Amino acid sequence: MAPLLMIAALILMEWLLVVAEITGELQFYFWAFLIVVLWNEAIRARSPNQFPNRMMGIAYLSIFFVTLLLFNKSFIYVQQNGLPLPGGDALLPTPTPPIN
Repeated sequence: MAPLLMIAALILMEWLLVVAEITGELQFYFWAFLIVVLWNEAIRARSPNQFPNRMMGIAYLSIFFVTLLLFNKSFIYVQQNGLPLPGGDALLPTPTPPIN
């Protein structure tokens, strides 16, 4: 696989998954999976013998999609349940009492 193609696909997929988490819209998950399909087609155009067929390539590249999806979901789960993120407490301002 070409390194530049892999980096571009992963960055674009991660960006779409982050937008999907922020907005909560399902269409961004579909767009991110479309990146997997197009990524497979780009690999097949450069080296057709890398994957035996299209579905095998899509299944293999879906591992990256699922990994990024679980990575994003884990951060959302941690934030919603009030568990501290590493270094997160140092970034938050200390609460001040209201002035009467």
